[in-house]
Amino acid sequence: MHEFSTADGFVEITESLADMIKFVANEPSVGLFYIQQHTQHAMPNLVNVKSKVAEKYREMTLHTEDLEDSITMVRSMKDTGFPIADEMIKDIKKSLAIISLKQPKRGLIQCPSSGFQMGRTISWGLNAVYARQDSEGSGNYLSSVFKSAKERASNFKWSKLDSKE
Repeated sequence: MHEFSTADGFVEITESLADMIKFVANEPSVGLFYIQQHTQHAMPNLVNVKSKVAEKYREMTLHTEDLEDSITMVRSMKDTGFPIADEMIKDIKKSLAIISLKQPKRGLIQCPSSGFQMGRTISWGLNAVYARQDSEGSGNYLSSVFKSAKERASNFKWSKLDSKE
């Protein structure tokens, strides 16, 4: 068969089959020769078509298996994927919350245990000096400053220095 449409192929087969039946009926030797010749010409084409059909069948089988695997994976992802992703998001949020609590943001000083405080303290302020003057009678300003400095110095913990002379 040559490059014909399907309808043309059926028409040609029908006509060729009718001719073969006539030849076999009228002259058996010529009819059998005609059948043999047709078979020799058609057989390579049939073998080629059969191999192409087998190849297409294998491809179709592989594609079908791939599609079945893909459908199974999509169903699996639909059933378990979203809950797992939600759980992972919750874990990430929890981890970020823990990290932000344990490590302060850069640039901020948030250390309440620091010994350094800005502003006036009670012992050095003017109110402290005047309050002491009132309690001590009429002491002068300079002596009250020295006394408060002495009190503050006594609160420090000095390490003992070894004098090497």
